[in-house]
Amino acid sequence: RAELLSASRAGAPFFEAMRAAWHPDVSGDVQYALKPNWLFSSGFSGTTHGSPHAYDTNVPLLWYGPKWFKPGRVDARVAVGDIAPSLSRLLGVAVPDGSQGQLLPLTAP
Repeated sequence: RAELLSASRAGAPFFEAMRAAWHPDVSGDVQYALKPNWLFSSGFSGTTHGSPHAYDTNVPLLWYGPKWFKPGRVDARVAVGDIAPSLSRLLGVAVPDGSQGQLLPLTAP
């Protein structure tokens, strides 16, 4: 908790990912990361999108809608928070309050 609050371990592996997923009012006092390809499970299979390892933080986005935007591809790393403002712009509606993301480089028709 003290390290997350003070950012005293800034630059350490996974620190920024843990800090971004941590909230001082509702998160635990200790954060940890499992070894790559490990997860807590009582079974022999499973999946998650919660570890800070690169293979678990990349999720492809596929949007389909011929009248929404021209075909294209974005190979840059983007944040989940970028989805709401980008989709709002493409649909021509107001961006949700509290939205903090950046617009994805998509071209509207």
